[in-house]
Amino acid sequence: MGTNNLSVIEELINEFYAPNTTNNRKHDIETQLETFKQDNSSWKHCLCNLTHNNHIYVWMYGINIIEDVITKRWFTLENNDRLIIKEFLWKNIKSKSNCTTQRYQTNKLAKLLTDIIKREFPHGWQEYFQKIMNMVKSSHCHLGIVLFRVTCEEIITRNDINSSRKQQLITSLNGNLNDVFVIVTQLLQSIMNKWSIANTPPSSPKEHVLNESILRNIMSADECSVRELCFELLCTVQHLFSWVELSGYVSSELLNILFALADVTLQHSETISIVALSAITEILYRKCAFAGLPTLLCGQIMRLICRLNYTNNQTNDHIGLTDSYLEKTTELIKTFVIQHYSRLLSETTFDSLQFMSLLFHYTFVVNKQSVDCYMGCLEVWCILLDFNINVKDDSFKNAILSIAASCFNNITFSSNEKFLSTIDKETLDDDFQSDWQHYLKQSFELISKITEFYPYQILSMAVEPWKNLLNIYAQINNAISADKQLNIQETEVKNVLNILQDLSTLSQCISRLASIVIESSDDSNIQQLVHLVITKAVEASQYSNKHELYNMKCSSMEIHLSLQHVQGHLLLLLSSYTSWLAQTQISALQVSGELVQCAIQPILNKCDTQNMIEQKVSKDIFLYQACATLLLNISKTIRPQNLINTEFLPQLFNKELDEKIIISLHQCIINNLILPWLGVTDQNWSTRSSQLNHYTTNISVDFLRIPYDNIILKHDVYDKASLILRIQEGVLKNYEDCYSSAKNMLKCAYEPLMEHALKYINQQGLSGPLGEAIMSFFLTALMVLQHQLGAQFTELAVTGFMNAVKREQLSKIQLYTVDKLLQILKLVVLLPGHAFKGFLPNIINLAINNILPMLSSSNLDEAHDANLSLLSLFDAILQHRWQYFYKSQILMGNSPVQAEGMEELNNINQLQAILYSYGQCLLNGDLTVFGACLQSLECLNDKWMIYHKPFFSGALLPHFLSALLQSLLNEQYSILFDNIIIAIYKMAVVDLRAFCNVALAVLINCKYSLSEQQATTLLLQFQETLDEPTFTQNLAFSEQVSLLHVSFSSFHSSI
Repeated sequence: MGTNNLSVIEELINEFYAPNTTNNRKHDIETQLETFKQDNSSWKHCLCNLTHNNHIYVWMYGINIIEDVITKRWFTLENNDRLIIKEFLWKNIKSKSNCTTQRYQTNKLAKLLTDIIKREFPHGWQEYFQKIMNMVKSSHCHLGIVLFRVTCEEIITRNDINSSRKQQLITSLNGNLNDVFVIVTQLLQSIMNKWSIANTPPSSPKEHVLNESILRNIMSADECSVRELCFELLCTVQHLFSWVELSGYVSSELLNILFALADVTLQHSETISIVALSAITEILYRKCAFAGLPTLLCGQIMRLICRLNYTNNQTNDHIGLTDSYLEKTTELIKTFVIQHYSRLLSETTFDSLQFMSLLFHYTFVVNKQSVDCYMGCLEVWCILLDFNINVKDDSFKNAILSIAASCFNNITFSSNEKFLSTIDKETLDDDFQSDWQHYLKQSFELISKITEFYPYQILSMAVEPWKNLLNIYAQINNAISADKQLNIQETEVKNVLNILQDLSTLSQCISRLASIVIESSDDSNIQQLVHLVITKAVEASQYSNKHELYNMKCSSMEIHLSLQHVQGHLLLLLSSYTSWLAQTQISALQVSGELVQCAIQPILNKCDTQNMIEQKVSKDIFLYQACATLLLNISKTIRPQNLINTEFLPQLFNKELDEKIIISLHQCIINNLILPWLGVTDQNWSTRSSQLNHYTTNISVDFLRIPYDNIILKHDVYDKASLILRIQEGVLKNYEDCYSSAKNMLKCAYEPLMEHALKYINQQGLSGPLGEAIMSFFLTALMVLQHQLGAQFTELAVTGFMNAVKREQLSKIQLYTVDKLLQILKLVVLLPGHAFKGFLPNIINLAINNILPMLSSSNLDEAHDANLSLLSLFDAILQHRWQYFYKSQILMGNSPVQAEGMEELNNINQLQAILYSYGQCLLNGDLTVFGACLQSLECLNDKWMIYHKPFFSGALLPHFLSALLQSLLNEQYSILFDNIIIAIYKMAVVDLRAFCNVALAVLINCKYSLSEQQATTLLLQFQETLDEPTFTQNLAFSEQVSLLHVSFSSFHSSI
């Protein structure tokens, strides 16, 4: 394709975007367009084409070529060519008179002009800012404002500018800020005059920077242009507020204008109002404070809320009050409360009750149709209530209790079915939470905050409707037929669902209040109320167990699930109040049997999988999780002596239960054996220790029966043994923070299990079917019981594992097993004292000679975790066992003066092999491993100055620098770009001159084909730079290099 034939470009682009063009043809077109783009003179043809062609795609293609020239080849252009491009861009931006339809083009041209100024200023194009200000003050003020804003954004927010040049640019911007703010204020005031929006006049007249004719033109301009101008002015104000010194530029006049424009009821443009709100919020975020500002803000915000409340009352269709607008208004109110509300409380003229009254109406009336806006308001209330509230003042009390009452109304279907029905209960987010769960969480947060002030009143508000719902719940058995099926008329299904949902919600709420209410347990009224709650919850649970409501067949699966959830939340409610029962030991011991029965019965009544299918019963495990939670809390807090003697307890494990639930049940029994019983003098520790040993052996019998030799057993035998080890591991994890006497009991109980596992490993190795489970179990056991197991047993175990690795083919060992082994070795390395000092050489040799080759030849994704663990092991060795390589002269008996610079290097081959593995991590292509390696190297350098050690700077440094420079070209590592640049700097400063003269010189001359003078100038920028920020900014150009094949051999020899 001839470069002169620009019409061909348009034809190709039209063909590319045509709907019938095939992918193969699109690829051909891309190739032809790229060929034209690579022509060094293509940009000249584009200038002509861009001037005379209005085709948007052709324009975008051409402007991208110009952008490439500016960002990648600017310094290779002749001065005349640069001048041509600058004049073209300036002429084009002034031609964009219709900024509404050409906004993208205007912003793009402004951005390119800023790219040039970032490269030339201050030595070139010194008149740039004056040209902008002339445009701002002219009939092209709209374009001038856009150009000024884009220039500010590119200079302030981007870090791709030399630090000294950036400071000079900011100084030039600051020199024009006064005029800009005055002009913006005048233009906005003129716009308000055109729209007939009343505004408080300025306290004192200001000099008019703009010509009066320009202001008069606004009055005659069309509405679309005025709105676009207003939008750009507000965007500029918002950006400037994000970085300028606010106290010098925020005036009451400008604030009044912004608030007037923020009121959508005055000018009916949501877009403009939202930007105005954002600009005001920016002031609040920056904590700007000058005399009278809090009062001014409060008055304007209250006026804004008042008008929104009034508009809402007067209209049924909520004109202008969209979700987006209300969310931004709520954000403004929230920021104001956080930053300024405390100051206002100390002012006698501030009426906090009036503010709360307006906010109350805004929250519970204006925002009642938007869940997100309503939740945002609840968050504002939570923040507001953190400030000093006069709880003894009846006015405040009534106001705050009204908030709680409204919250309760908004979480129950009986009061607000229409609103609540819009909330999604099915879709889960990344945290496995639905919108409904988030909604309840925020509502409970505010209710609990109010409970801190008035615990009895709020608990009463929750309990009263909850009791009424329990009375209705107690009549469900009337709908049970003779064949044990729940018969609900179709017309009543919705009503029943609402009742069950409200019962679950209020049970959750009462449960959430438990921790606050228990702190006020000295209050006799609260004691009676809590006792009533526990009694009613127990009765309801017993009722449900009696009729097995959670297993009841029903035509509506929703009702069936709701019945399960009601029972589950009742059990969780009881679980929340076990600590209250523990404080009253007598009542706790009396009721603990009933609680245990409530928790056990649903599991005993659980249908097996086949019956679930036949009876169409849900497999939802929430109820059984609640059962396990209640039993666990009983064992932790009430600690009844007879828990383990409960006759139904052994039957629990005959049910098909989720693994996590089984772990909780085992933990419940073990708690009863190792934790002190409450209210019992004779703790009978010897008998309980024997029982624990016997119990642990019994539940591990499927594993203990596995023979040591190589007899091949059925798969299900190994599956059962693996399950036992996983369960025991899960149980042990919960005792990491337990006290020593309990850990001693656990150590005695688990010793037979660990000894059997070691014998199995010695005979069948780590590649056997139980290798994974054993290693994972041992890792947890060593973490929890390391002090109790002692050095001798730990040495025996670790020696066994290491011997197994050495005698087996590592390819047969699962990578998961290797990962766990590496974590065990790291744990040994980090153990305090010198008991395991002799292990270190063997650990390093095993990692280097056996594990590292295996991981190097494994699939990158499959070996990801193991690679991270190996790196973590090496990091632990270098961080905490540095003296293995460098013996301190002080420890060898020399004085501190003698010791300086006299460190003795030992085991250099092992140290070099470890650091070689670091280099492999930088090259293996795994982003997470690369990041962890980079972080480890930085920590090692900060702690031991490793880059400056002769063995590193003399032999390894060039290779590490080569790897890091190459990583800059890999888009995969772009997220770590700043970290890589910093690491390069810290390595390069070891010998900055050698780095610049050799490595960078080769790079620059290879890639850019610069003249000798240009290359020398560029290199001097590095050599003269010793501060980190400027160096990193200078080096950032390499992100744009497309090829880096630099030989570092000469660099190596120069160092």
